[in-house]
Amino acid sequence: MQDNSLSPPTLTIQRKGCNCLKSQCMKDYCECYKAGVGCYVGCRCEGCKNFYGTKDGMFESNC
Repeated sequence: MQDNSLSPPTLTIQRKGCNCLKSQCMKDYCECYKAGVGCYVGCRCEGCKNFYGTKDGMFESNC
């Protein structure tokens, strides 16, 4: 018998949001771009072009 109650925990990544200023979130040092996800309201980036369908036009002013 195998005990499945000791399965490994799921990996959860806490996102803080990026702080990009000049790269428009299109370089690998942007944590969102590097992770392959779009920027979101919690990001403090400026001139963002990393939407990936996550960030709608309603949030563009925050980025």
